[in-house]
Amino acid sequence: MSYGPFATRNDLAAHAGRIAGRDDQPFFAAIPASSGKAEGWASFCDIAPGDAAIEIGSVWLSPRPQRTRAATEAIFLMMNHAFALGYHRVAWRCNALNAASMRAERRFGFTHEGTWRAHAIVKGRRRDTAWFAILAPEWAARRALFTAWLDDGNFDADGVAIRPLSPAA
Repeated sequence: MSYGPFATRNDLAAHAGRIAGRDDQPFFAAIPASSGKAEGWASFCDIAPGDAAIEIGSVWLSPRPQRTRAATEAIFLMMNHAFALGYHRVAWRCNALNAASMRAERRFGFTHEGTWRAHAIVKGRRRDTAWFAILAPEWAARRALFTAWLDDGNFDADGVAIRPLSPAA
């Protein structure tokens, strides 16, 4: 990302305040029910209503909710909302070196569409950007997989998923 890491809690809070008011890129707080506290954010960006295309981006989660049911549900809710608004294409892009994001995108059912080489300069370094998307005709099947995965019956007493969420599931 072009921002962070943050040296202090106040620096993080100041950044959150700056992004919270953006009209061109609405941000949403990730608030897991387990804590009731904001533990991250994500946004809709590159919003193109005329093309029925939108991107989920600027996803940042503190370490606590990473790789949890709450994190998966937050992305699901954003995807579901985008398709409910009538978008045909929901995209996700990331630094091609961000292995965790690349795994998450595939797990969520996004299709890799390619990599833009030397696409941007971030923090003084050239960045390759990997692009992924889910299209409206694919969403019903993906939504069903998410719904089944998020069902309480899919989690053991420790909150660990019994079945994986994957396109092949």
